[in-house]
Amino acid sequence: MKEKASKEVKMAIEPCIVIHGGAGTIPQSREGGKINGVKKSAYVGYKELIESESALNAVEKAVNVMELDGYFNAGYGSVLTCDGTVEMDASIQCGRTLNFGAVSIVKDVLCPISLARVVMQKSRHKFLSEDATIKFARENGIRILHPPGQLVTDFISNNMESFISEELKKTKHLKDHEKTFEAIG
Repeated sequence: MKEKASKEVKMAIEPCIVIHGGAGTIPQSREGGKINGVKKSAYVGYKELIESESALNAVEKAVNVMELDGYFNAGYGSVLTCDGTVEMDASIQCGRTLNFGAVSIVKDVLCPISLARVVMQKSRHKFLSEDATIKFARENGIRILHPPGQLVTDFISNNMESFISEELKKTKHLKDHEKTFEAIG
């Protein structure tokens, strides 16, 4: 009797997936791409949730969509470091078991969320960083992009150049003020 009631409750609950596409100011020229990407991510995640009945699968697939889309600060669309490279972090957790996996300072891995899941499932560790992450990825058949740097998009590269240019202008402006104060003092 209890099993029948459980199945009835399970069937009465409509699965739901919520996608957060990031924070910050979105230039109007990129709004459409972001909206389409969030919709695609939600669709893929929901479809996976229905088919596999696994929230972990759904989350991974939904995030993979964003990692493959240059409109998001994930995977292919990641923001650059000051050195002009892509370094990413990702984590995933199973709410049922509280098991988790996390990776940090990941370079040249297209889908870090999938790597974090492999860490969760196959590593005695829960959090790997930098060189240990890449070594673990290789040992577990996760593809490392070669040549390095393929995750850098033109949009992000241009944004970084603009940012550096603005910072240099600020620095020059400050140095000009220092000269003025030196002359006054």
